[in-house]
Amino acid sequence: MRFRGRVTLTILAGAGLALAVGATAATPAGRAAEASPCVPETIPAGAPATGSPLVTYPLPAAAAVSRASATLLGSIDTLGGAGEAAFEYGASEAYGSCTPPIPLPAQSGARPLSAAISGLAPGVTYHFRLVVVTDAGQALGDDQSFATSVPRLAPGTTILGVGVGNLTPAAAVAKVRAVFARPLHLDYRGKRWRATPQQFGARADVAGAVDGAIASAATRVSVRVTVDATKVRSYVARVGRLLARPQQSGSVELVGTRAVVVPMRPAVAVRRALLESAITRQLLNASRTPLAVPVTRTSPRAMGALAVVVRLGEQSLTLYRDGNVVLRTPVTTGRPALPTPVGSYDVAWRRSPYTFVSPWPRGSAYYYPPAHVAWAMYFHDNDFLHDDSAEPASAFGRGSNLGPWASHGCVHVPTDVMRTLYATVPDHTPVIVADA
Repeated sequence: MRFRGRVTLTILAGAGLALAVGATAATPAGRAAEASPCVPETIPAGAPATGSPLVTYPLPAAAAVSRASATLLGSIDTLGGAGEAAFEYGASEAYGSCTPPIPLPAQSGARPLSAAISGLAPGVTYHFRLVVVTDAGQALGDDQSFATSVPRLAPGTTILGVGVGNLTPAAAVAKVRAVFARPLHLDYRGKRWRATPQQFGARADVAGAVDGAIASAATRVSVRVTVDATKVRSYVARVGRLLARPQQSGSVELVGTRAVVVPMRPAVAVRRALLESAITRQLLNASRTPLAVPVTRTSPRAMGALAVVVRLGEQSLTLYRDGNVVLRTPVTTGRPALPTPVGSYDVAWRRSPYTFVSPWPRGSAYYYPPAHVAWAMYFHDNDFLHDDSAEPASAFGRGSNLGPWASHGCVHVPTDVMRTLYATVPDHTPVIVADA
């Protein structure tokens, strides 16, 4: 005979088992193909049977079922003959394992049998049947089945901070893996992007942790997590290259007919070691709180570069230092027939006081009598920045170049502001005249 499995066999004394179900007569010659391997090759000497042996089962036919073991029950009547019996069992009706044979001395009447089997897998349906042989032939009991129990984690159990109490192992593994697989979120100045644990080669032995929790009944279970440090370093290096910015001094430039202000900008560098550490810490647990990318900012040395910008559309003048506004004021520029020209210039020279003499002769529509100003700064083709004390405050600002106080091309500046400009802005300071 060939038998497999770890079993404990018992012949139960008594007059038989209650709640017997089913019976199969000795296997006839026509069913030889169904013969069980759980059959002795020789029959012990004894009284011959007076008929085919009978196999029955109690209800239920399996007792003391746990997640790894069970006790199989049955009843045999050899009708006075001697023989042997065994249980055949397995995870399907093909069985595949047998208990050791149970010798059956010559006896009339049903006798209960049992066999304890172990080493079973949890949560699996097992099939079994009782097989008996006498000199009258082999008898196969009907197929019976039972399911081993599924273990559950102790109440209050957490793995990677995830509550898995009372869950089955499969459900606990699925829940923790889902939480662990959530992406990390990185933030930088209001922008957010995601990175998955897989990108960093992160692996968590969740199944091993669940097995440990089942075996030890522990409620706080550690998990072995591995992270590919090379992948973390490579990812952080890419982030560093993406966010890095060189320092930039502020300036103002004329682009087309518009004045474009470039503000002073500090140098930006990602603090790579800190970011690597923060990413690794999150990968070692289930925390996925947003990570603010740590950076250092190095402000450029202030150059003190000044620039005067005149915007014709809004009739304004703005003084910038390193791209930052120092002062802003409404002004009046050239009339439509003699507009202040758009372009990039600079303060060529200055006078205080200064008297303007009309280049147009008397009788010309553009003639004006000699005009005395306190401060004048020449920037282009007889055009100046200068004060005009005779001009009322209401004459400055948007639309003033279309009114009676419009200039012949110069930029008229309120007196108090012109005083500041003259004292602040040195020669060769850029003067940009733009539409906007």
